[in-house]
Amino acid sequence: MPTFVATSVRLLIKFCGVVCALRLKRQIALPSRIDHPGDIASPCDTTAVHLLDLENLVGGYLTPATIARAWNEYQQTVGISATDRVVVAVACRHRHTISSTLPSAVEIVLGDNGPDGADRALLAALDIDTVDPESTRVLIGSCDHIFAPLAAALRLRGVNVAQVIGIGTSSTALYRACPRQYYLPTRLHTPMPRSTCTG
Repeated sequence: MPTFVATSVRLLIKFCGVVCALRLKRQIALPSRIDHPGDIASPCDTTAVHLLDLENLVGGYLTPATIARAWNEYQQTVGISATDRVVVAVACRHRHTISSTLPSAVEIVLGDNGPDGADRALLAALDIDTVDPESTRVLIGSCDHIFAPLAAALRLRGVNVAQVIGIGTSSTALYRACPRQYYLPTRLHTPMPRSTCTG
C-alpha cells in the first residue's frame, strides 16, 4: 500500500509538471508586441533622416579631431544605416575643414557666415511634405531653438522625431518638441564653452 501511494504521488507531481510546462510554453508563444493601426513604425523598420547642426554638436569647435569624434560618437549612439539620409550643415568658413573629414555619402549644405546661417541651410534641406510618417523618422542633431517649429510640424504629421544633444544645453522649446533625446558621450568629458544653444 505505501508503494502504491508513493507511485501515485510521483505520477501526480509529473502530471502537474507537464501542465505547468504547457502553460509556460503558451505564455512564451504570445507576441511581445501588438501592432495597432496608426502606430509609428519602430526604428528597426524605418529609414531615417539625420539633420546635423555639426557646429552645435561640437560646441563651436570645428576641427578635424572634434568632427571625427562627434561623427564616431553619433554613429555609436544613434546608428546610421545604409538607406539613411544624412545632412550636415556648417557655415561657409568651415567648408574646407569638413569636406575632408566626413564620408562622401554625407550631404553637406553650406550656410552663410552670419548668425544662424548653417541652421537656416539645414532647415531648407528638408521638405517635410516628402517625409513619409509610416516609414521615416527624423533626428535633429542640435540644441538650437530654431529647430523647434520643424520638430513640432513633423510630429503633427505623425513623424517619429528625436533630438541628439552634444555639447551645451538644449533650448527648452526644442527639447519639449522632441519626445526622445540621445546624448553624445562627448558632453561628459568636454568643458562646455560659452552657451550658444539656449533659448
